[in-house]
Amino acid sequence: MATSNQANYNDRNEITGWTTTVNDEPAIIRYRLPSNQRIVSDAYAQSGKAVMQCYLSTKSQWEICAE
Repeated sequence: MATSNQANYNDRNEITGWTTTVNDEPAIIRYRLPSNQRIVSDAYAQSGKAVMQCYLSTKSQWEICAE
């Protein structure tokens, strides 16, 4: 599986958002606990606690995670 997270820019070269893909399909990023794979909030993930970052394809529902 190939994942990517690419910035989108406007005419003034400012970041306007992000495009995330898994195998060239649209995807979202979410976070899971390593111990039981439960989904946690972005705020929890940004707190510095151990989480797995996961890419979930919104088309085929494939998910790939890494610690």
